[in-house]
Amino acid sequence: MFYYLFEYFDKTLNIPGTGVFQYITFRAFAATITSLGIAAIWGKAVIRRLQMLQIGEEIRDLGLEPALFAEALRWGDYRNRIHRYKEGPYETYTVEGHWKPEVDRIVHRYFPARVEAFKAQLQEAGLYEP
Repeated sequence: MFYYLFEYFDKTLNIPGTGVFQYITFRAFAATITSLGIAAIWGKAVIRRLQMLQIGEEIRDLGLEPALFAEALRWGDYRNRIHRYKEGPYETYTVEGHWKPEVDRIVHRYFPARVEAFKAQLQEAGLYEP
């Protein structure tokens, strides 16, 4: 819409600077700035309205359990045939015995501790002030 308006200004009325709308890079930049402006002005109000109407994300099951069991078979095979770090009988990897506890360890122990370590590294470098 603006393209045709400014094309008319450029070709018919010869207004200087209106020919810039013929460049796709300028139109992309203008669209980005416009969308950021709209989000800054009306974004919070729209989010509050959606929350009031209880419209939100639905957490869905991704159906990964069958794939995890297939991967556990592969891990177990790897453990038995390739990575023999101790004498047999070899403990095979399982979803319940290895994968889920490792995910739990990473989420509940590693990430919280890592945040503090990362902040300390940033403070040491002078890039973070608490």
